[in-house]
Amino acid sequence: MIALLLKLELTLITHIHFPADLDLEMASKEEQEGRDGSENNQSQIDSGAKVKEKMNSVDGLDDLTLSPETASEDCESLYPNYKNTLRLIERLGLECKDYVTLLKIQNAVHSLRRLIECKESDCELLREKVKKMENKVNKLQKELLETRHMNSQLERQNVVWERELCSMRLCELQSENMLLRQQLEVAQNEAKSKKTINIPAVSAYDKAWQNILMLEEGNKELINDCKCVKDRMYQYETDRAEMQACVRRLQQELTDTRKKVFMLEASLEVTTARHQTNVENKTQDLERKLHQIADQNADLIAKLVSTTSALLHLSAETQLLLKELLCMKGIQKKCETLEEEKKKLEEEVVNLKRHLEVNTVERSPVEQYKRETEERARRDVAEKWKELSQVVQYNRETEARARQDVAGILKEISQFVQMHKKLENNTARVVKEATPKLQSESYRTPRGSSKESRLIDDMLLNACKEYEEVLKRKYLLYDVTEEQ
Repeated sequence: MIALLLKLELTLITHIHFPADLDLEMASKEEQEGRDGSENNQSQIDSGAKVKEKMNSVDGLDDLTLSPETASEDCESLYPNYKNTLRLIERLGLECKDYVTLLKIQNAVHSLRRLIECKESDCELLREKVKKMENKVNKLQKELLETRHMNSQLERQNVVWERELCSMRLCELQSENMLLRQQLEVAQNEAKSKKTINIPAVSAYDKAWQNILMLEEGNKELINDCKCVKDRMYQYETDRAEMQACVRRLQQELTDTRKKVFMLEASLEVTTARHQTNVENKTQDLERKLHQIADQNADLIAKLVSTTSALLHLSAETQLLLKELLCMKGIQKKCETLEEEKKKLEEEVVNLKRHLEVNTVERSPVEQYKRETEERARRDVAEKWKELSQVVQYNRETEARARQDVAGILKEISQFVQMHKKLENNTARVVKEATPKLQSESYRTPRGSSKESRLIDDMLLNACKEYEEVLKRKYLLYDVTEEQ
């Protein structure tokens, strides 16, 4: 394209300076035509008309005009509305804790922004080149119009000068012919009257004849000059035809370059439009995925809060159950003491039976006392045994209920951990799918946000671990109490 522009400049500069040579040739013609006769006037006028027609045939250069408005309108670049996406990503970044995916999406958006800026810079360079070319063509057109105006003025002056020269030549030739005729008539009259050849008459006749011969030689010279002028005019016409062919060829090249530029601009617009649509679709997909991730994170946070509250409630219930278990241990100790007392009473009863067998005296009051003591002991043992069975049954029910609660909590914790792992896997898969499509560039991660996210994650994991340890410890306590 630069080579075509240089070629166009050189050809147009030669075309602009060419009429100056023509003016010099016309001036030399005028000097030589001062000696021509009336016979060559018509041929010179015809050649001047031909030159005028050739000069007017250069009007085909008017098609070289370029419209900068159309070029600038055709090369308008499209800029995507990436600021809204960045604001949305920042707003979601405050809600969502998965900062790695957000940073990768931001990198992708920034890379797309840089790519669009590169496209715009290329378009601006093309626009500047087109404007420079248009300015050069406009300058050359102005110079061409000036040279045309000067050539037209010079042609008019040449026509006027040719007419004046022709009229002057005709007048001079007519006056010379009249003088020669008068001299011939005078000589003939003198010859007839004297009928004798005198030396002075012969000399006058010779002089007249010499003048006629000189005039004929001058006419021959003028004819030769006219032939030279015709040859030069023919050469000028051939040069002019070659120049017109060169100008037409340059016009064709310029139109071809303009077509190429328009085609490049159209292709650039199509590519930018496609790129913008792709970017918008990708940003919409990423926004939708970000919304989904944010909703999932919100649900998980709500579930975590509910599980923590449930764990706190269960920890309080387990503490109450531990207190009740301690009370039950005291009751169990009392039951053991009662059993020991029962055994002692049974031993006493056996001893009393022996004594009754031995002591048969006063049998009736002893038997009555024995019956009363046995009944009283049986009632006490039955009541104590009933209380003990109720306490043991209540203890077993509380232990079973606590085990079920602990198993449900552990199941919920395992489900929560599995859901968290699934969410992490899904986010990693989404990031892997999105990063190769969008040409991501490496940006430094903000330190504050990464530290906050890590602290929050560490706190959540530590809380879950502490609750698991507490539940396991309590579960072990339940096992120990059962063994006891």
